[in-house]
Amino acid sequence: RRGVPRGVEGGAEGPEGSRHRGPDMGGGLGVLERCGCAVGGVRQALGWGFAGSDRAVPDAEYEAGARARLAGGTGACEFMNWGFAPSTPRAARLAREYSGAADPEAVHSLAAYLRVFEEGCRPDALAPGSKVLEVGSGRGAGLSLLSKEYPAFTFVGLDTCQGNLACSKTLRSPRGNVTWVKGDAIDLPFADGSMDAVICIESSHCFADFERFLAEIRRVLRPGGRMSLSDLRWREQSLAYRAWGTRGGVGLLQPHQAAIHDCGMHIVRQTDITHNVASARELCTEFEVGKLRSDEPDSARRFYSMNQRALVGTSVHRWLKGGQMAYFHWVLEKPFAEGPRARLLALRELYSKGLLNKSVYEKEQALVVAQI
Repeated sequence: RRGVPRGVEGGAEGPEGSRHRGPDMGGGLGVLERCGCAVGGVRQALGWGFAGSDRAVPDAEYEAGARARLAGGTGACEFMNWGFAPSTPRAARLAREYSGAADPEAVHSLAAYLRVFEEGCRPDALAPGSKVLEVGSGRGAGLSLLSKEYPAFTFVGLDTCQGNLACSKTLRSPRGNVTWVKGDAIDLPFADGSMDAVICIESSHCFADFERFLAEIRRVLRPGGRMSLSDLRWREQSLAYRAWGTRGGVGLLQPHQAAIHDCGMHIVRQTDITHNVASARELCTEFEVGKLRSDEPDSARRFYSMNQRALVGTSVHRWLKGGQMAYFHWVLEKPFAEGPRARLLALRELYSKGLLNKSVYEKEQALVVAQI
């Protein structure tokens, strides 16, 4: 727990940080679909069906899915994360403006984006023209909507999949403040200190070297810049993890937490949001099952997609709901200087030179003092 302020770790969050559990939907999939998903979950966990892959979803699978969306002609720029519950009326309004209908998938996925960016990166403390990077931007819907909500900032979406980037570009930014870049999360194609904030939602479990990814984030962030990261990991006590290890592509929580503690950035917050994500999956299951039944005539593909979306009745949802998988939100900050006392001196110097306004100076100072 080194570097974690008292009170920043907590249980699942609801409105105003209270514990929240969504309704136990208990359904969504038919008996045959549940059996198919169970078999498919084991095959995926064992790495069968993806020759030589140690990833939850190989690059080729992302590419094929993106190309299929592009061929469909509509909705190529779409949400891909599991979402967050409870959602907000604002998220429903923005989802409706984006897709014409506030379907649960878009609402809860957008709620996750708003939470990760607004609670993690403090947009109220970012100056106009600040540069915000999303690592693993997927098919672009989340970052596109953030760029509309925050027109004073410049947004950059980075993804390794060319098909995902092509999907992202189908939704043009009306303000021209978002760009899409092909690149690797462990070798970011950006200059040192060039980013004011970084977000990464449900992508880091795919990265080949998590420690190197954190080092790259630290490199490209400006001093005082923040990264807001949310993702899933196996818990150590998980029987499924003990049986299959990381062959399904998702790593163990404990070493990833250790890497975060040792990466040289200050841990502002780490919160277990597993129940919030599981609740979002329950609220979205009926809608997403309907889409998959119409879009995926091949049953094996449908079972695979249902597991990937952690729908109620799948192996992945059971692991999430039963505590074998964890979903965390981490907020990290690059220090102005090494060590809290050196940071205080650096902050004072910046303030005396007029490079920080009083409110930002006082907020940063309070955060450092809390660490001491």
